[in-house]
Amino acid sequence: MNKKHILPMLLIGGIVSGCAPISNDFNTMSGRSSLSQPPSKSEIASAASMGSPIAISAIHAERNYANGIDVSITFENIDEARTVKYVTFKVEYINRVGDVVNDEISSKSISKLESTGPYEPSKISWGAFGGWNNTFYHANADRIQVVFIDVEFMNGDKLDNINVRGIEGGLGFVTDKKY
Repeated sequence: MNKKHILPMLLIGGIVSGCAPISNDFNTMSGRSSLSQPPSKSEIASAASMGSPIAISAIHAERNYANGIDVSITFENIDEARTVKYVTFKVEYINRVGDVVNDEISSKSISKLESTGPYEPSKISWGAFGGWNNTFYHANADRIQVVFIDVEFMNGDKLDNINVRGIEGGLGFVTDKKY
């Protein structure tokens, strides 16, 4: 192969490989269209397999003009006996190349989003729907992922730092807000 063919091939190879979406699984990513849907049977099974009493059907985030990110999460208490008093979603933000990014103000990599119940067993909830405003600031955040969940029940029981990284429904896009 002569030298004049190498550069175009490198450029094409770089463009093609740079365009591939980086994600755990784009088919399971949630977004605004699924915010009104309850968790599916597979989302409930995913949560149960991770030991989480909270199943997530959607997470969506919108960035405002100052790079503040607003978050909405739809979830269900799948515990059959206990009512949830508080649920805290610990989320991280990911850029287009798959790296976790830190908040531009606090330098933290995880945001804690608390929702106050009561959430009865098997009831669908729109956790602070549109109510978690400016949870994180970053111009290059492309995706949001729930990584841990804390749950406090009305009877005083607590479950802390349930590892739900990879939970079905717990990965979504960060989009730019339309004004």
